[in-house]
Amino acid sequence: MLSAARLRLYHLLFDQNRRSGRRF
Repeated sequence: MLSAARLRLYHLLFDQNRRSGRRF
């Protein structure tokens, strides 16, 4: 199970990528 901090980091990364129009 992922920790809250890790989930927060993933959310920030995905949000930045979405704004940039890029995907992992």
